[in-house]
Amino acid sequence: MKKIQVFVVVLVLLGMVASTKAADPVAVSSTQMQLITSQVFLLRIQYFLTPIAAAVFGEAHNTALHQCRFNYAQVVIGAPAQATANAAALIAASTNVVAAGVVQWAPLPSTSPYAGQWDTAATDAALLSQITALFNQLARCDTGT
Repeated sequence: MKKIQVFVVVLVLLGMVASTKAADPVAVSSTQMQLITSQVFLLRIQYFLTPIAAAVFGEAHNTALHQCRFNYAQVVIGAPAQATANAAALIAASTNVVAAGVVQWAPLPSTSPYAGQWDTAATDAALLSQITALFNQLARCDTGT
């Protein structure tokens, strides 16, 4: 019991509250939905989505689905916040993000600018991997599979 209390205290000290990983499918979707309007989650998506899009500009023209990917990359670079908002629901419902669960930053009166905001507990590496894996879907490319 003391280990759990220490874990919660550490999370509170870090400005976060305990992670939620519900087994009930409705609880999972309603919890994950908190992410799509969370400024913290949206900023993390934008942080990774923009350089992935920029890398597409350097792809060889004969790369599979390049034109579709290129068109989406232009949208992302031209309006990163809008592209991020459009991508948020798919990313929030993705395998790595759902598996990691969500955390909520400590509510007000916390001094954090993210007080009360929701975020995925997925690591940066897991989130980057997930967004990279979803890029063709986000670009609406027909992969034929």
